[in-house]
Amino acid sequence: MLPLDQLLNELRDLPAKARPPVWVLRRFFELGEVSEPPTVEPPRWLRPAVVEALESVAEGWPQSDFFGAVRMLERFGLVTLEHDDTYVLAMVSCLGDPWEGSVRADALRRDPELRDLVWRVFEVEGGGEVSLANVDKFSAPDASWTQTFLTLVADGTLPRDRVLRSCLQALGRDFSAYRAGWFSGTYRGLEPTAAECVADQPLLLRLLHSTVPATVSFAVRHLTVVAKAGALDDEDYVAECAAAMVVPAKSTALGAINLAAAVAGRRPDLAPAVAEAIGAGLGHAHRDVQSRALAVLRSLAANKIVEARLDELEPSVRRAAAEWLDVPAAPSPPVETAAAVSPAGPAAAATVAERGARLLAGHLDAMDVEMFLAALAVNDTAGLDALHKQAAKILSDPRWQGSLRQHLAGLIAAKPVTGPDTFLRRRLAEVGHVLKGRRAPAPLLATPTDPAGWLDPRVFVDRLAANPDPPPFDLAAALLRLAPEGRADALRSARTLPGEPGAVARYALGGEPAELTTPALWVAAARARAPLADDPHLLAAGLDQAGQGRPATYGLLFEPEHYQYEGRARTYYRPSLEVTPPGAVEQADQPTVVAVWVSGPGTSSVWQDLDPDWIPWHAHIWPHDAEPFFAVRLDEVLRASTSYPMVTYGTTETLDALVTHPGRLGPMAAATLAASLSASEVRHRVLAAEACARLVPAARITAAELATAMAGLARHCTATRWATTLRDAARIGPDAGSAVIDVLDDLLPRLGADQPGLHALLETRYEEAVRLGRRTVSGPATTWLQALAGSSKAARTARLILAEATAT
Repeated sequence: MLPLDQLLNELRDLPAKARPPVWVLRRFFELGEVSEPPTVEPPRWLRPAVVEALESVAEGWPQSDFFGAVRMLERFGLVTLEHDDTYVLAMVSCLGDPWEGSVRADALRRDPELRDLVWRVFEVEGGGEVSLANVDKFSAPDASWTQTFLTLVADGTLPRDRVLRSCLQALGRDFSAYRAGWFSGTYRGLEPTAAECVADQPLLLRLLHSTVPATVSFAVRHLTVVAKAGALDDEDYVAECAAAMVVPAKSTALGAINLAAAVAGRRPDLAPAVAEAIGAGLGHAHRDVQSRALAVLRSLAANKIVEARLDELEPSVRRAAAEWLDVPAAPSPPVETAAAVSPAGPAAAATVAERGARLLAGHLDAMDVEMFLAALAVNDTAGLDALHKQAAKILSDPRWQGSLRQHLAGLIAAKPVTGPDTFLRRRLAEVGHVLKGRRAPAPLLATPTDPAGWLDPRVFVDRLAANPDPPPFDLAAALLRLAPEGRADALRSARTLPGEPGAVARYALGGEPAELTTPALWVAAARARAPLADDPHLLAAGLDQAGQGRPATYGLLFEPEHYQYEGRARTYYRPSLEVTPPGAVEQADQPTVVAVWVSGPGTSSVWQDLDPDWIPWHAHIWPHDAEPFFAVRLDEVLRASTSYPMVTYGTTETLDALVTHPGRLGPMAAATLAASLSASEVRHRVLAAEACARLVPAARITAAELATAMAGLARHCTATRWATTLRDAARIGPDAGSAVIDVLDDLLPRLGADQPGLHALLETRYEEAVRLGRRTVSGPATTWLQALAGSSKAARTARLILAEATAT
């Protein structure tokens, strides 16, 4: 019996559950080359199984070359398939072995119909695991789709001109930047001649409007080849080129401007249209592009175009333009933003049901959480029955596993919820005991009296007098929140408070020490009494860890790790937290104690395991000092600021805490701000710019503190992002620009001349000095700038800064 007949007979008798579609396709592939058609009929279910198999491999790449089996089934008429997008992606996925280069090329050489179909790969983008770009990325170079086309063009199997044209047509489609890169790379791999570029000039001109910046750069480079051949279509280029002048890549915009300037030189009749097009270059973000555009417009006497866009120019370019136009070079006003952020508490009149609904919906304001718990603690549950259905959905949804939202749903529905053992979870459990009848209802001590999280000491004493046996975590939370004002009056009122709660209350308010029975309560009292000082009473009792009897000092360490990526040696600096005095051990009842951690899996701090929606409430634990909070939250912001960032979810909430926390912002807060200025995501850099503009001029984080933090992160962060974000921060308020100059004057002397992106920091320093008319440069910065010799961009900009400082 023929092997193909035998396989068809075997498959016919298989039950449905024993014939997974991709497995079925593999069975045909395992037959190898089959030249004789079958003599038996295929099972009815074969075509649907093959269709399902194609759908599977069109989405997930199996790294196998069994598409030949599909072609065999089609050739023998065993299945009839529609050659749709799914079929094309299955061909991209499985026509070829990722390690053997000849498989795909041989298949196309011997299958004329497949050669007709292969052009469809230029029309179907793909996605996820299956696209030309992704398959090639994880294949050996000589087994890539690109190499297949290069090989088949070289031996005449495929027409060279059609492959070149198909690449350009694909680039004109709305493909993502990642997947579009395959087509530009393949086009370059064919090394088109000038004549071939000229022949496809209309397609190249269309690419100037691409939404993918790299494609625009590709088009400008090849149109430059056309221009050098003397064949540029001047009218069409001028009509299309304006879009290329605002592409972020400086070299692309400059190339587009230079091509347009050359057109104006040889075609005076097109000079007005050239000037209009180059006017777009004045809106580019880079000073060099603006300067070149201005120079060309001056040569074309295009005064009105420049004057209309004067306010868009960088300060140094604006000054040069204003001198040419003979108009005042007034700096553009700072961008107006909202008033400084202050944490506004929720309306006191909101009902417990209204607060519960907000919290379950994900609006996890810390004061809303506190007011909700305060209501539950006195058994105020009116209207919560209406939330049971919503709570049940949250409890059953794995997306909210371990989240604060899930824990609050558990309180409402009286269902147990598991999660990391933290101070906040213990506070929720104490309220849960009231709802379950294990503790009598009573007002909570720790409910803040101020939106920033402070607790009025006099109110605290009154609450403790009414409830002298409070839950321990509620008492510790209240002690940590005691405001500095009103303590003397509160201490006098606390003289008769009974038991250990009364003793720790008096000690926190400045009273005499007493017998230390419950360590956590005395730790909270000591950190409230003198947040940043040693506590002799705790030290005598042996509670000498950082965050207990001694204040904690935190620092960052960076360990270099070397690795290979895309054939290049790279270094990653893995951060870790250093805590002094050493040896701190976290405990759920002592939230001021933070343990050391090393970034990545297996971190030591339980706080880093929390879902991000806990962050606003976490930041409210200790209003006196933000350092323990940022010491554990900083790791995620550091990961968000690397050159190759991981997915981060709590960075936004952490940055919000920078501007809303009322307490001391120390080195960890400064490091958080420094890292966020280099964040990968634009939305995080926007928050960082606003935080910088609010905190540094107000000296909540001084310029020197921020510069010190940035210098410590210089190998970890991206200096060009720093430069862009600092420039944005400088434009936010009247004092922010001067603060940014102070930061840079302190930072620059700490950096090496080989610091990547140094030129961008210097350009920001120069432009802000011109914008503000600030001539002075600090002594250390002057010495450092004078030592920066050579012809590099950084050295040239350093000389501009020095010249600006001495100009009259």
